[in-house]
Amino acid sequence: MKHATQCDRLRRHFDAGRSITVFQALRMGICALSQRCGDLRREGYPVDGQMVTTRGGARVKRYRKEA
Repeated sequence: MKHATQCDRLRRHFDAGRSITVFQALRMGICALSQRCGDLRREGYPVDGQMVTTRGGARVKRYRKEA
């Protein structure tokens, strides 16, 4: 059985209607989130990123599937 790649896991996450930040991606075993999103974009998958501010005041990018 083939193991799911980081992009496969990320695509399933997005297809389930969820968004993701770098911290969440690392907890899922997905490294270099911006690069993985770039990989998906190059495959034609619609990924959108938006800067958000966390409760602690940090600015991070949250990625999701474009509507």
